[in-house]
Amino acid sequence: MNQLEIGNQIITYREKGNGDPVVFLHCSASTGGQWKAYFKNLGGRHRVIAPNLVGYDGTSNWQLARPMTIADEASNIVALITKLGHRVHLVGHSYGGAVALWLAQKHANLLRSLTLIEPVAFNTLNPTDRTEREALVEIMTVADDIRRAVGKGNGRSAARRFVDYWSTPGSFEGLDPKQQDKLAADMGKVNREFAAIFNEPSELEPYRAIEVPTLILCGTLSPKPVRHISRQLTDTLAVCRHRTVANAGHMLALTHVDQVTDHLFRHIGCSENETARMAA
Repeated sequence: MNQLEIGNQIITYREKGNGDPVVFLHCSASTGGQWKAYFKNLGGRHRVIAPNLVGYDGTSNWQLARPMTIADEASNIVALITKLGHRVHLVGHSYGGAVALWLAQKHANLLRSLTLIEPVAFNTLNPTDRTEREALVEIMTVADDIRRAVGKGNGRSAARRFVDYWSTPGSFEGLDPKQQDKLAADMGKVNREFAAIFNEPSELEPYRAIEVPTLILCGTLSPKPVRHISRQLTDTLAVCRHRTVANAGHMLALTHVDQVTDHLFRHIGCSENETARMAA
């Protein structure tokens, strides 16, 4: 495991391969290790880097008294990409997708391409629209259940609600006890992540300025909020393609690796060819 020190903060990350860098941002209650298969699939052509977000797998915890923001979360990634000294292909899944989206809006100069795998930008759901309001109420109910369970010190209940929503009912009980314990311990950070997302500005308009070539991937069996957000962002971003993965749910980055890898190769390849054409 590599690490980068910034002041009193430590960012840990995995790295493999050579070539144009591809940075992967993991989902909530996970680590950069979730991208292990992509290190194998892409490492022969690219320099693959998977940092651990705040509080995960050796990266420093959130220590300030004020609430954490998406900007706070993204600051580590900005520092890491800056250290690389090259523009990167950025890939984010779920919460990592929300962080990647923020990065594309604020630091587009650091990116060559953007891939969002079901980004959980719940802040973009409009409560005045009936369909969007239903999706917003659905995910806010999940977030509230997790917040209450964490407040009572019941990380296990919070983890069960979290896992069963994003996968299928009963999924948590089917996990190894050590995995259950780890997930329960991560729920405090997950609660912060939900709050950070909901506290982001709710307007879609700022995202229209993102001109980074973007691919959005979504599973056909995923929960309504992320399916709606994926389509909404596709209609908003300036240079964006949307692709669905059949019979996949929200964890498609782990369950449908071959399909996701194929989409990534095509998107990254198109972005690199366009860059070369413009430079010629």
